[in-house]
Amino acid sequence: MVLSQFAESLPQHRYNRYFFLTDLQSAYQNVDGKKLAEVLCGLDPRLSAEREEVYGFLTQFCLDPKGGLVVGAPASPDLFNIYAGKLLDEPLAALCEQYGLTYSRYLDDLAFSSRTESIGEKKRKKLRAVIRTAGFSISDHKTHVMDLAKGPIIITGVGVELGGRIFLPRHYLRMIRGLIHRAMHVGDVCEHRIHGMMGVFRSSSHKHNLNRTEIKLLFAYRLYQRFLRGR
Repeated sequence: MVLSQFAESLPQHRYNRYFFLTDLQSAYQNVDGKKLAEVLCGLDPRLSAEREEVYGFLTQFCLDPKGGLVVGAPASPDLFNIYAGKLLDEPLAALCEQYGLTYSRYLDDLAFSSRTESIGEKKRKKLRAVIRTAGFSISDHKTHVMDLAKGPIIITGVGVELGGRIFLPRHYLRMIRGLIHRAMHVGDVCEHRIHGMMGVFRSSSHKHNLNRTEIKLLFAYRLYQRFLRGR
């Protein structure tokens, strides 16, 4: 689940104030098949002489004839992460260390943050250059420069406030309550889905500082747990 995995990586950003958020445009389509084969072969010395065979396999099963990875294919997310991990994450992490920035990526969503200094145009230009060198471009309409002092922000569905509080938007909490209601009264919702979504909620909430919507959700979940035990 996107929220779950991003919520796990978000703590490294949570006490920072300044954010630069961006999104890779047509990320899968910009994966170079031959470079992907090279990256994969670099993971195992036994494959160093098998680059053409690996590329042939990728071409047959994983690459789109029009270019890039096949969108929607089961292996595409993992292949993309391996590819981007080498060509994108490594140079970006090195540059961010130089600038004192925190960096994380979830698939094609990139987040950069700083605790004390805004991420100015000069730094953003350098970051963009690294992204271009890796063969990607960013979506300008999904690129934002933000300051938590001006209000909370939502990053890949997870909210962050100045001071470190992480929260889930109310529409997500209401969706969980709706699923709980359906599970109890209609029975067409898998209980593992509800438990998983509640795991996301618990990982991103503070049990001693809950708002009314969060309290209602916890009450509904406790009723659901009793319902399951009583079946």
